[in-house]
Amino acid sequence: MRSNGRFTLFVLAVCVGGTATPVRGQEAITYRVLAENAKPGSEPSVSTRFREAEAKISQGAYDPAADNLLRGAERLTKVIFNVPSLQLQRAITERVYAGAQRGDVLIAEWKIQEPFGRGMVVLTDTPYFSNYALRLAACTIRSRTDLAAFLDTALSWGKDPAISPMAKSSKMARTPGMTVSIPTGQPISFFRGDVFRGSPNPGVADFDFEGLFENGDWFFHFRIGKSGTERYLGVPPWIPERFPRLSELVKTWSFNQILGEIGNAVQPFAGGPDFTGLRDAILIAELVRRGISDDQVIELLRDPGPSHYDTRLVAVSKGFRDAGSEFIRRYFDPALRLYEDIGPGADRAVEGLFRNASMECSPEFEMQAMAVLKRGVFAHGPLIYLGGCSTSRETMAALEAIQMPTKEKADMKERVLHSIQLRIEHPRKPLNRAPAVEHH
Repeated sequence: MRSNGRFTLFVLAVCVGGTATPVRGQEAITYRVLAENAKPGSEPSVSTRFREAEAKISQGAYDPAADNLLRGAERLTKVIFNVPSLQLQRAITERVYAGAQRGDVLIAEWKIQEPFGRGMVVLTDTPYFSNYALRLAACTIRSRTDLAAFLDTALSWGKDPAISPMAKSSKMARTPGMTVSIPTGQPISFFRGDVFRGSPNPGVADFDFEGLFENGDWFFHFRIGKSGTERYLGVPPWIPERFPRLSELVKTWSFNQILGEIGNAVQPFAGGPDFTGLRDAILIAELVRRGISDDQVIELLRDPGPSHYDTRLVAVSKGFRDAGSEFIRRYFDPALRLYEDIGPGADRAVEGLFRNASMECSPEFEMQAMAVLKRGVFAHGPLIYLGGCSTSRETMAALEAIQMPTKEKADMKERVLHSIQLRIEHPRKPLNRAPAVEHH
């Protein structure tokens, strides 16, 4: 074991058949032995991907607008890898206008000469992943011990908690942080692995990697998601426009152009996380600064495009907040009327509306919550608000008289009544939060 401020690895017992069983409680690496006929890795191979990246960087041009991103990418690379010798060789940029990888892409190549190997590093940096392809000579990996030593020496990832390989919650910390699959026998000719990050954005928060020994060199590929990288790259993750960044670019767009861009989908792959709302919030903030009308705001809430009503509500409210403008008090009533006209399909949006309101507890919001409950279409959002804000015995009495449509909501009502009672009995120690409930 090494403990030098970098990513600390522990070697565990090896299990045959693909089921890893750690020897101790919270070790950071678990080995799995692959079947005898296991293939080296994904297609195209690691070596092919390195050659393709190197060939691409030989053909493109570089946009100086990416200078800040390039400097940030170098900082991030040194946080992920232990490469003080990193020397930039060349860089290109490209814009992908459609498809899963839509956005501004930076491709950079560095030369390194380190104790664990010497060679080239090619980074293909998209808004969603940092894809590193490495070719190293003088890199000796023959056994599990060699592999563990290489990973421990080459990786410095984990110095920054924001992009730490393991979540800090006790539930997630019980999961091994790194799993590495290796072939049977020695010397090792290939391996593949991944790191558990505990992110709410599966798929695009991954840290997975492969290694392949070919013709005397080791080839590696590391795919690392963008969670926690903004402080290094200087641009927010999962936003396609990066040089210049979207918040600067929109200042050159007309009002109608910005309005037309809202809802332009950002989803790196089918079934993956949808980041459209993050981009929309930046666009909406610019519209708010310029002066968006009340009718236009309600229309944005009414027509979320490919997003859902609740996702659009989050984008609109965040846009107002980022622009330094009031949203919830100004638009609570018209938004609630809109969602009640839409009906049950807007249930999660009503929940979001009342969650926003619970940050600014007021008698007016409490009256609205009770009125919505009595009308019987929505229950979850009003109950969340009352559970976090109410201090009224009259509200308790009125709430007790309302019949809930399901056992789940009846149980939630009881928790809400308990929360209100606690605040009445202990007025100097308000809960200031909604009761713990599960989304339905």
